[in-house]
Amino acid sequence: MKRGFYLNKTLVVSVIIAIITTMACNSKGHTDNIKHDIDTVGMLVSQIKSCSRLFTAECKVHKIITHNDDIKIKGSILNKDFQLSVPFSERKIAIPMDATFKAYIDFEEMSPDHVRRKGNKIEILLPYPQVVMTSSNIDHNSIRRDVRFSRRTFSDEELTQYANQGRQSLMKNMDNSAIIETAKKSAANIIIPLVTQMGYDERNITIIFDESDKRSVKSADMEIDK
Repeated sequence: MKRGFYLNKTLVVSVIIAIITTMACNSKGHTDNIKHDIDTVGMLVSQIKSCSRLFTAECKVHKIITHNDDIKIKGSILNKDFQLSVPFSERKIAIPMDATFKAYIDFEEMSPDHVRRKGNKIEILLPYPQVVMTSSNIDHNSIRRDVRFSRRTFSDEELTQYANQGRQSLMKNMDNSAIIETAKKSAANIIIPLVTQMGYDERNITIIFDESDKRSVKSADMEIDK
């Protein structure tokens, strides 16, 4: 009877040890999975951030900048204001300009918070593409002037002023919808292969862009030919 008791006791202890060992292994495996998931996201974000400021699209725009003015006489007769243009005092100028716009995505602020996973699906939130004018060029040989004999010709200072106004007009009125869409597609074509290398099926990858990050077109540190 005592021998049987000791055998049963030994068996019970062995079972308990086995259960504890299994639980410990499962716990370790779960921890390893969490760590692996975190490392995977961190690695992905690091690879995306390594792209830094990624220029993904470009377009060129040709614009004719025009300006005209004349000499006006202002006055009042019988308390009524008037304004008259002086005959043969008109000046006109047309300045051809070529400008280059580029769209880029700045990955510098990317963090693991921009990556969301659910099962075998992954969603990546990217910064919204920004558009900048990177260069502009004036074709000086094609500038056309029409200056009446009573007026002096346009000065270099005036030409520079009109050219700057033209650049500002280009940036303000730039229809950037096409270049933005091209930039989005190009960015997705770069990011998706990085994600598939980590074992995700391309059909389970979603790339979205932060709409709250939209900005107006601006000038970069660009090359300007005055």
